[in-house]
Amino acid sequence: MQLRLWAAIVIFAGSYFPLSLILLAQDFEYKYLSQEFCVEIFTQPGRCTLPFSNPKISLSIFVFCLLSLLATLLIFRLTKAKRKIEVIKAKYVPTELMNYTLPYVVSFMGVGYSEQSKFVGMIVFLFWIFWITYKSGQLIMNPILIVLDWRLYDVTFKHDGESLEHDCLVLADSELNAGDEVRYGAIQDVMVVRKERRKGGDS
Repeated sequence: MQLRLWAAIVIFAGSYFPLSLILLAQDFEYKYLSQEFCVEIFTQPGRCTLPFSNPKISLSIFVFCLLSLLATLLIFRLTKAKRKIEVIKAKYVPTELMNYTLPYVVSFMGVGYSEQSKFVGMIVFLFWIFWITYKSGQLIMNPILIVLDWRLYDVTFKHDGESLEHDCLVLADSELNAGDEVRYGAIQDVMVVRKERRKGGDS
């Protein structure tokens, strides 16, 4: 499945949910912890002060990344598993997902919304990272998937009824082993396999 641009943006934003959470925490005004909670925040929000230096931008980006992450999981669920393959070899590559976005998350931990020039520079940098990963077909490599029990495999496989072997990266939500027969959907250049599998050639 070739992603449309809007879907690619959503998936990319979802992968940076940890960064939005870090920036939200850095924007928090901890002096408000000593004050009483404003109970009118939902009924009379004008009487309350949000405990952030830049509440509009920090909360907006956080909510957008959170919704994008949820939308990413929905896209995975809606990916149709049409074709069947037999796994010949499956190599689990646990650190590969971490290598795609986590280094960028860590590198921006010192950036805040109050530092305008650095924030604009971060946006420009993230735009280029988005465009590169979108064009390379590796956009769905999201380290948050590790927390949700997804695994990345380097798989050698053959299609049902064929003898020619192929190699591909496979995202699976459970363990993959040689001899498994699975159905898959594809998002860009990556196969997506869910828990619809049977052993030893059963159909």
